[in-house]
Amino acid sequence: MRELLSRTLSEGGEPRWHVGRRMALYRHPKSGTPVRSRDYAELLYMVRGSSRHRIGTTDVELTEGELLLLGQNTPQELLPLTGDALAVSFFIKPELFGDILAFLGAEETPLREFILRCLGQETPYGYLHFHVADVKPVQNLMENLLLHLLEHPDSRRAIPLYTVGLLFVQLLEESDRMTMGIREQQAILGVLRYLETNYAGGSLTDAAAMLHCDVAWLSREIKRRTGRTYTELLQERRLRQAAWLLEHTRQRISDIALSVGYENVSYFHRIFQKRFGLSPKKYRDNQ
Repeated sequence: MRELLSRTLSEGGEPRWHVGRRMALYRHPKSGTPVRSRDYAELLYMVRGSSRHRIGTTDVELTEGELLLLGQNTPQELLPLTGDALAVSFFIKPELFGDILAFLGAEETPLREFILRCLGQETPYGYLHFHVADVKPVQNLMENLLLHLLEHPDSRRAIPLYTVGLLFVQLLEESDRMTMGIREQQAILGVLRYLETNYAGGSLTDAAAMLHCDVAWLSREIKRRTGRTYTELLQERRLRQAAWLLEHTRQRISDIALSVGYENVSYFHRIFQKRFGLSPKKYRDNQ
């Protein structure tokens, strides 16, 4: 298969379109590809060797036999390939996902949600990384799909479509081998990491700037995905830190209040009592 790919696909040439021009096969050049985003999804397969990808601000390494599914409008840079590495991609137009969904059933899964968003063209910035190099059914399906498209470039659409459908069914079975990089999830994790060290003076504006997000969008996503506002998350982090300091240090309560971001000590006492059911002094005395 590797030799056939090398012979029949020109390195970095024009994508070869199939399935009613809804799916294309593309061989990546050894020099890599610059930062780019497309209006269709991309399923990248590492045929041989390994590759490194920069997706937004995240670095991803793809090793032989692994798959990387990128949503539309996801900025990706493929760094230069080394040795005899060989990587190919399937470019998938959103309308093809309508057929693929028929294979996946109605169960709510991260893969199905990702595909639904691709189908709906909701700017599904992000990726799914499948660590499936040792999963023989996936490897067999990938090899069959590649060989069919290379040997029968003008074949009827049914065979490659069914093969892609079966491939996604198999990937659904391997959800425990999947790493997710969805923009919203990355953003929420980024906010939580930001609050861990910036609870005293951190702001939503600064967090959004650090994550390269729009402030209003980030505020909505925090509420939608955590059920709490940024201010509520910030207050919870501050109070947890204050409780830890009360347990493990002998600092004055007023100094603790100031160190976690509260200049108004009376307000600190009031919200601490509400959160823990005890005043800061009684909380310390009970430890």
